[in-house]
Amino acid sequence: MKKELSARIVAVLTLATLIVLVGVGVAQPASAQLIFSGEQSNTSGVQLLNPLCTSGSSNCQNSTVEGLLKTIVNWLFVIATPIAVGMILIGAFQMLFSGGNEDKFAIGKRTVLYAVIGYAIILIGWGITSIIQSLLSQ
Repeated sequence: MKKELSARIVAVLTLATLIVLVGVGVAQPASAQLIFSGEQSNTSGVQLLNPLCTSGSSNCQNSTVEGLLKTIVNWLFVIATPIAVGMILIGAFQMLFSGGNEDKFAIGKRTVLYAVIGYAIILIGWGITSIIQSLLSQ
């Protein structure tokens, strides 16, 4: 019962941290603007501006698919780094305060292992998008 409770607490804290980081770091008001060239009844002259690009920037990297993917993976990298460090520290404290109990030490070891595996997946995703972007830009 105590193991399940501590595992649930760690899961809830991790999820809450992720929600706060995503909400604070990435949240921007989405606003698309329609620009009419000529009369408003002319639908062929309607241009939809990209809300991810600042107004007036002609070379926005988010206007292409690979640029958008690169931006998403970079944000994941920025968000995943402190989460991975925090989870490694939590696992280290679990191992440190296991008090000779092998089960608690194994839980801490598993926490560190899963944090490293998760961060490795993010790094592999970043590498794959970099390779795809370099192949497409040739």
